[in-house]
Amino acid sequence: ERKSAENALIENIRLKTNFTAMVSHELRTPLTAIKEGISIVLDGSAGPVNNEQKDFLDTAFRNVERLTRLINDVLDFSKLKSGKMAMRLREEDIYLIAGEVVKANEPLLSSRGLYLKTDIAGEMPRVRLDRDRIIQVLTNLMSNASKFTEKGGITLTARREGDEVIMSVEDTGQGIKKDDISKLFSEFRQLEDAKTRKAGGTGLGLAICKQIIERHGGRIWAESEEGKGSAFRFSLPVERKFKVLVIDDDAAFQDFTGKLLSDRGFVVHKAFTGAEGVETAKGLKPDLIVLDMRLPDMNGYEVVGRLQSDEDVSGIPVLAVSGYEDELRKLDKFKAGTFPRMIKPFNNEEFLKKIKSLLSIE
Repeated sequence: ERKSAENALIENIRLKTNFTAMVSHELRTPLTAIKEGISIVLDGSAGPVNNEQKDFLDTAFRNVERLTRLINDVLDFSKLKSGKMAMRLREEDIYLIAGEVVKANEPLLSSRGLYLKTDIAGEMPRVRLDRDRIIQVLTNLMSNASKFTEKGGITLTARREGDEVIMSVEDTGQGIKKDDISKLFSEFRQLEDAKTRKAGGTGLGLAICKQIIERHGGRIWAESEEGKGSAFRFSLPVERKFKVLVIDDDAAFQDFTGKLLSDRGFVVHKAFTGAEGVETAKGLKPDLIVLDMRLPDMNGYEVVGRLQSDEDVSGIPVLAVSGYEDELRKLDKFKAGTFPRMIKPFNNEEFLKKIKSLLSIE
C-alpha cells in the first residue's frame, strides 16, 4: 500500500508540473501573436482605422493584457509553491524601491483623482532582498488598494522596528469585514461578492505576496476597519539568518550538517523522523529542508506529500539526500529539476554550494 501511494504521489506531482508548463506555453504563444497583431492594426501599419474600430481594438488589447497577467499569476504561484522560484537577494535601498513603485503607479491613481504619497520614517538600513519580487509585492498591494478606493488615496510607509523593516500600503477605501481578514491570503480567494466585483482575477495575488515575503524570512498581514480603509503590512529582517531543517535519523549526519551550517551563520533545526519533521516544518517554516529519503516511520516521498498538502509550507525548497542511489533514482520520475538531490557521503563544499544555490545566496 505504501509503495502504491508513493507511486501515485510521484505521478500526481509529475502530471501537475507538466500540466502547468504545457498550459502556460499553449496560452502564451497565441496570446503573444494576438497582442502583436492588434498592436499593428491599432498603430495604422495595416491601414487606416476609424474611431469605432479603434475602440473595439483597445478593448481587445486590454483583455489580452489581462489574460497575460492571469497566466503570469498562475505560473508565479506554481513556481513559489514548488520552491523553484529563485530569490536574487542583494542589499537594497528601501528609499529607491519606494520611489520606483510610486513613480510607476502614480499616473494611474492621479488620473482617477487619487493621491499616492510616501511616509518613510528616519534612517532606513539597507535590506537584503530580491528587488524585483518586493516591487512585485508592493505593486500588487497597490493595485488591490486602488480597486477599492473611490476617494482619498494610498500611502506607502516604511519604518524600522527592532531587527525588522515594516513596509505598508495604506488606503482610504471601503475596508474589509473583520471576518474576512483571515481569508485574505488564501489561494483562489476573492472576498467581493461575484455580482458586485469590479475586477476579476485569479485570486492568487495576495497568496503570491505571502509566499514571496515568507521566502524573505518575513511575515505579511492586514489591518482594516470596514468603511475606513485598510493597511497591508509586511516585515523584512534587517539581518537575515536562514533556517535549515534537517530531517534524518542518523545522529552522526545531524551532527555533521549542524556544525557545518551553524559555523557559516545558518540556524539549524533537527528532526529524526518523518512525522517529527513535518510537524517541525509547519511550526518553524524553515527556509530550506534537507530530507533523507529513508526514515524509520515513513519514506521521503510521504514527507514531501504531507508538506505539499499544506499551503503554509508547500513552497519550502527540499534537498533530497540518501546513501541509497535507488532512492534518489526515483526522483527521475518527477519532471527534471523538481527535486535537487545529493548522494551520501558528499563533499562539504559541494553541499554548501547546493544549499546556497537553493537559498539564492551569493
